[in-house]
Amino acid sequence: MNENKQDRDYYWYLGKHLITFLVLTILNQDTEDAKGWTAYNLIKKIKEASGEKIFLRAGSLYPLIQKMEEKDRVIKKDIELQKSRSTGTRREKAIYSITDLGRAEFKKMCEEWKEIEEFIWHLLGDTKKGLENE
Repeated sequence: MNENKQDRDYYWYLGKHLITFLVLTILNQDTEDAKGWTAYNLIKKIKEASGEKIFLRAGSLYPLIQKMEEKDRVIKKDIELQKSRSTGTRREKAIYSITDLGRAEFKKMCEEWKEIEEFIWHLLGDTKKGLENE
């Protein structure tokens, strides 16, 4: 398959858009009394929910989370101090939650993905009909 740079950029955009959507989906499910999610737990949840088909590395997720927090303002980060059981030292733990702007963005993304899903099912329907006629 001969891909040009524009194709690769589009695939990268879709992948990034999908991961953003997945993170907002998870964070949007939290109730008001929920504490939020660590990046590690977001990675674990996405892996489990996808039946281990989507595996993210922390190095892929952290820059996206940072952009979602600092530039887009769709998530917020709170810092908790956590005491290590083994060493007794304290370390910072970042906890992420969705903002009101994030909820609005999530709603918009749901509509976009609904359109994409309809388009894909339409294409698959045409392909399925064509295969049945052969």
